Amino acid sequence: MWLSKNGIAVALAVLVTLGLSSCGFRPVGQQQVVQTASFSQVFVLPIANREGQLLRNALTQRFNPYGEPSDPRYHLRAQLSLATRSLGVRAEGDTTRAQRVMTLSYDLINALDGNVLDAGTLVEHVSYNVADYEYLDDFALESAHQRGIEALAEQLERRLALFFQRQDAGRQIVDEQLSFR
Repeated sequence: MWLSKNGIAVALAVLVTLGLSSCGFRPVGQQQVVQTASFSQVFVLPIANREGQLLRNALTQRFNPYGEPSDPRYHLRAQLSLATRSLGVRAEGDTTRAQRVMTLSYDLINALDGNVLDAGTLVEHVSYNVADYEYLDDFALESAHQRGIEALAEQLERRLALFFQRQDAGRQIVDEQLSFR
């Protein structure tokens, strides 16, 4: 026989993969946001505190990878609030694990008339270990902040992608209705 058992298994795996990809199947963890032209027209306004600056940078890199728009159609106003709570506490009262709750409130504003087009609140919970050494605590907290900021930026990108897709779909419906007249 010219195909071994391994050859048949590989051929079957390739056929199944091609079959699934041709029907539009994508693993849940690998969903990608469809970038629309509208993202390049969003100017992210400054956000207060250090974490806000990091979040603004993450959003700007996602929305405007080639530079901020000179004449934006939209302004994104955001406010980031942080809270910490203890999760693991020793008998002596020392915290061993903490959770940082990052809450992002945002408004997408029409730059021409100042109307709020979309608004919402996103929440991200990131946990980290609290060590007995200050340097390790600082490192763990910084790492948790970075994870939380990236997660918030991704959530907001998905929300705005849905908004822009709905907005584009609404324009297409109106255009089609006008073309029938």
